[in-house]
Amino acid sequence: GLLWILLWIRERLPRYTQTLTALFGAGAVMQLVAAPAVLWQWNATPGGTATLIASLLLWVWLLWNLVVIGHVLRHAVSTVLPIGVALGLLYLFVTFSITRTIFFPEATL
Repeated sequence: GLLWILLWIRERLPRYTQTLTALFGAGAVMQLVAAPAVLWQWNATPGGTATLIASLLLWVWLLWNLVVIGHVLRHAVSTVLPIGVALGLLYLFVTFSITRTIFFPEATL
Protein backbone atom coordinates (compact mmCIF):
# COMPACT_ATOMS: atom_id res chain seq x y z
CA GLY A 1 0.00 0.00 0.00
CA LEU A 2 2.81 2.41 0.83
CA LEU A 3 4.41 1.92 -2.57
CA TRP A 4 1.09 2.47 -4.37
CA ILE A 5 0.47 5.71 -2.44
CA LEU A 6 4.00 6.94 -3.15
CA LEU A 7 3.70 6.27 -6.87
CA TRP A 8 0.20 7.75 -6.96
CA ILE A 9 1.43 10.99 -5.34
CA ARG A 10 4.28 11.25 -7.84
CA GLU A 11 1.92 10.31 -10.73
CA ARG A 12 3.98 7.21 -11.60
CA LEU A 13 1.38 4.45 -11.12
CA PRO A 14 2.30 2.67 -14.38
CA ARG A 15 5.61 1.80 -12.66
CA TYR A 16 3.87 -0.03 -9.79
CA THR A 17 4.30 -3.62 -11.02
CA GLN A 18 7.88 -3.05 -12.11
CA THR A 19 8.82 -1.37 -8.82
CA LEU A 20 7.08 -3.99 -6.69
CA THR A 21 8.84 -6.77 -8.62
CA ALA A 22 12.20 -5.01 -8.15
CA LEU A 23 11.62 -4.59 -4.41
CA PHE A 24 10.54 -8.23 -3.97
CA GLY A 25 13.47 -9.52 -6.04
CA ALA A 26 16.01 -7.34 -4.26
CA GLY A 27 14.48 -8.33 -0.91
CA ALA A 28 14.80 -12.03 -1.73
CA VAL A 29 18.44 -11.67 -2.73
CA MET A 30 19.20 -9.55 0.33
CA GLN A 31 17.61 -12.15 2.62
CA LEU A 32 19.76 -14.88 1.07
CA VAL A 33 22.86 -12.76 1.65
CA ALA A 34 21.90 -12.11 5.30
CA ALA A 35 21.02 -15.73 6.14
CA PRO A 36 24.58 -16.91 6.97
CA ALA A 37 25.20 -13.97 9.31
CA VAL A 38 21.84 -14.52 11.05
CA LEU A 39 22.58 -18.21 11.56
CA TRP A 40 26.08 -17.39 12.76
CA GLN A 41 24.68 -14.91 15.28
CA TRP A 42 22.04 -17.38 16.54
CA ASN A 43 24.62 -20.12 17.06
CA ALA A 44 27.33 -17.94 18.58
CA THR A 45 28.02 -17.69 22.29
CA PRO A 46 26.26 -14.61 23.70
CA GLY A 47 28.75 -11.82 24.34
CA GLY A 48 31.51 -13.51 22.36
CA THR A 49 33.57 -12.20 19.50
CA ALA A 50 31.59 -14.21 16.95
CA THR A 51 28.38 -12.55 18.10
CA LEU A 52 29.96 -9.12 17.73
CA ILE A 53 31.26 -9.84 14.23
CA ALA A 54 27.91 -11.30 13.12
CA SER A 55 26.10 -8.27 14.55
CA LEU A 56 28.41 -5.88 12.72
CA LEU A 57 27.86 -7.81 9.48
CA LEU A 58 24.10 -7.51 9.97
CA TRP A 59 24.38 -3.76 10.50
CA VAL A 60 26.38 -3.47 7.29
CA TRP A 61 23.74 -5.61 5.57
CA LEU A 62 20.97 -3.35 6.89
CA LEU A 63 22.68 -0.25 5.50
CA TRP A 64 23.30 -1.98 2.17
CA ASN A 65 19.65 -3.07 2.07
CA LEU A 66 18.58 0.51 2.75
CA VAL A 67 20.68 1.79 -0.16
CA VAL A 68 19.32 -0.91 -2.50
CA ILE A 69 15.72 -0.06 -1.60
CA GLY A 70 16.53 3.64 -1.93
CA HIS A 71 18.03 3.06 -5.36
CA VAL A 72 14.91 1.21 -6.55
CA LEU A 73 12.60 3.89 -5.15
CA ARG A 74 14.77 6.66 -6.59
CA HIS A 75 14.23 5.30 -10.08
CA ALA A 76 10.54 4.60 -9.43
CA VAL A 77 9.71 8.18 -8.42
CA SER A 78 12.40 9.91 -10.53
CA THR A 79 14.24 11.67 -7.74
CA VAL A 80 17.75 11.85 -6.29
CA LEU A 81 19.38 9.09 -4.23
CA PRO A 82 19.16 10.83 -0.80
CA ILE A 83 15.39 11.18 -1.23
CA GLY A 84 15.20 7.54 -2.37
CA VAL A 85 17.17 6.42 0.69
CA ALA A 86 14.88 8.47 2.96
CA LEU A 87 11.88 6.80 1.33
CA GLY A 88 13.65 3.45 1.75
CA LEU A 89 14.10 4.19 5.45
CA LEU A 90 10.37 4.88 5.74
CA TYR A 91 9.66 1.67 3.80
CA LEU A 92 11.90 -0.39 6.12
CA PHE A 93 10.39 1.17 9.24
CA VAL A 94 6.84 0.39 8.10
CA THR A 95 7.84 -3.14 7.01
CA PHE A 96 9.58 -3.93 10.31
CA SER A 97 6.68 -2.45 12.31
CA ILE A 98 4.10 -4.54 10.47
CA THR A 99 6.24 -7.68 10.76
CA ARG A 100 6.73 -7.14 14.49
CA THR A 101 3.02 -6.53 15.03
CA ILE A 102 1.98 -9.66 13.11
CA PHE A 103 4.61 -12.14 14.27
CA PHE A 104 5.58 -10.78 17.70
CA PRO A 105 2.44 -9.13 19.15
CA GLU A 106 3.68 -9.44 22.74
CA ALA A 107 6.67 -7.21 21.87
CA THR A 108 4.40 -4.32 20.81
CA LEU A 109 2.70 -3.92 24.20
